[in-house]
Amino acid sequence: MKRLLMAFLAGCFIAPALAAELSPVDVNTDRWSAIAQVNNSAYGRCTGVLISPDRVLTAAHCLFNARTGHFMRPQSIHVVLGYDRGNYGFHTVADEVMLGSGYAPRGPAPSSADYAVLHLANTVPEVFRPLQIADGVNPSTRFITAGFAQQRPEMVSASPKCRMKSGIDENLLVTDCHVERGLSGGPLIDIETWRLVGIMIASGRENGRIVSWAINAQTISASDVGR
Repeated sequence: MKRLLMAFLAGCFIAPALAAELSPVDVNTDRWSAIAQVNNSAYGRCTGVLISPDRVLTAAHCLFNARTGHFMRPQSIHVVLGYDRGNYGFHTVADEVMLGSGYAPRGPAPSSADYAVLHLANTVPEVFRPLQIADGVNPSTRFITAGFAQQRPEMVSASPKCRMKSGIDENLLVTDCHVERGLSGGPLIDIETWRLVGIMIASGRENGRIVSWAINAQTISASDVGR
């Protein structure tokens, strides 16, 4: 598959003309309460999604410090829920990080191993509703993704409805969802079931079109999530 450009969502650039495609959402509603802000000690900011009361899923590359060549210590990874323009509902740090098996931060990308499960030091309150992982991917349905995009870093923004384009393999999905810097680790949601289909990890161009890549959430096995 020919790829003209690929960039991690933690540092990619999307043309300003596309900026209006993202819309703010209310993180104080059940539907959006699982969206987490993931911050690290190297002043990086990504998105995560709550998948159980004590676990958040995000992109592994968000946790890698390119300057030192090492991954962040769990205690330096901060998870914030209900964040909206300086206010938040819950804050904790990770006490354990499980990276996707075989993930190499300087290896070929995009990678279906580019995910991390953050085990939280404190269990989140019940007001924050984890997203359930979808049983499968229905390519004919519509999807949506959301997170802390660069254009509005102080609030959660969501993309318009988007579609699945193809898959590099069964674990790495290609979509036409609008994404940009800051949306690494953001959820890809089936809007019919409101279940988690994947997490966004990269964007780029394919045959002149802007596309985005997501890891199939089923890549993360039950043993990974329940560890």
